Amino acid sequence: MPRIQKVLILASIALAFLFGLAIRPQQPTIAQQPPLQLPELRAYTLTVDGQFMWLPSSLTFTAGEKVKLHIFNPDKLTPEGHGFAAPGLLLRPIFLAPGADQEIEFTADKPGIYRYFCHIHGDIHLGGQIVVIKP
Repeated sequence: MPRIQKVLILASIALAFLFGLAIRPQQPTIAQQPPLQLPELRAYTLTVDGQFMWLPSSLTFTAGEKVKLHIFNPDKLTPEGHGFAAPGLLLRPIFLAPGADQEIEFTADKPGIYRYFCHIHGDIHLGGQIVVIKP
């Protein structure tokens, strides 16, 4: 067999192989989504307004989010101060003397609705809620 004939046969085989690759069914590709990026730390301010209310009355953030709460008691007329408790979310209640403030940082790992309130004044104090949603 002449040399040119061998080259043509090999070229035909190579073209047939490439053609076969081109017409084969394509595998569907799964779109890769980047992982959810949570902010490093989000800050919120809660203030007891002197009317036995916390403002704002509701906060929402995502499970796993690092949170900083600045809790402020500008009420200087209530000598016993105010408290801040959020059972299931914070390990211990916080005491705020008249005119005092505190900052706490935590990560809420479990989605849910957590009530917060003044543990000193109990039921006469309107509390609020912290809603932790799934990422």
